[in-house]
Amino acid sequence: MDLRSMLIANLENPDGGEGIVDHAYFDTTGNLTGWMGHKILYGDINPATGKQWQENDPISAETGEVWAETDVSNAINDAPLFVSKFGITFDNLPDYCKLAIYELLFNLGEGRFSAFVNTLALIREGNYSGAAAHILQNSLWVSQVHQERADRIAAEIAGTWTPPSQPVTEVAENP
Repeated sequence: MDLRSMLIANLENPDGGEGIVDHAYFDTTGNLTGWMGHKILYGDINPATGKQWQENDPISAETGEVWAETDVSNAINDAPLFVSKFGITFDNLPDYCKLAIYELLFNLGEGRFSAFVNTLALIREGNYSGAAAHILQNSLWVSQVHQERADRIAAEIAGTWTPPSQPVTEVAENP
């Protein structure tokens, strides 16, 4: 299984990821959100109503899949440049650490993930177990996600995560 497919499988998991929610809702930080953790921006128009999205508006599978594909592609495409801002060469990272970075970018965005300066510094130093331990400590993010998700992402960073039974391959280029 390639990293993109693993990322999607992790995100679709309702206990250890975002899960798929077929209506608009407010997330733990008060952002209007839908489908697989897609942040609905103020002024975004619901194609079914022609009006601005509202809480509990249903989300079609077509809309949700477009959001998911866009958000996953953005996280994957943005990861190398994002980590380079912290002195990290993305291509030199272990695959599971890359997977964790993809998911953290997906979930937090660059702005919020940028606040994890100590975790990113430990990754830069190659101290993956230290980075994994640090991300679980004193992090508001941990209190906002399922503990299973936080533990899995920490294990990915540390290289101790046991994935589903298929081997990991590099992420494919985006279509």
